[in-house]
Amino acid sequence: MFADLKHLSHHAAWRRQLEMLLESAGEGIYGIDLRGRCIFINGAGAAMLGYTPDEVVGPPADTKFGYDKSGKAILTK
Repeated sequence: MFADLKHLSHHAAWRRQLEMLLESAGEGIYGIDLRGRCIFINGAGAAMLGYTPDEVVGPPADTKFGYDKSGKAILTK
């Protein structure tokens, strides 16, 4: 696996390894920055929400999904 990454810069190789790890997980995984924007989501997470990863990454996460006051998940699609 690592031999295939030798042609990439250190940063690009590290990023690729993280992407492979995220995509290999069956669970939905996402990250939010300090401004509330979704900065990454794997395919499983996007599928659970009914989106593609490209539709979720970038805008504030609460424009796509969130929770009501009781803690129940809500989707804004």
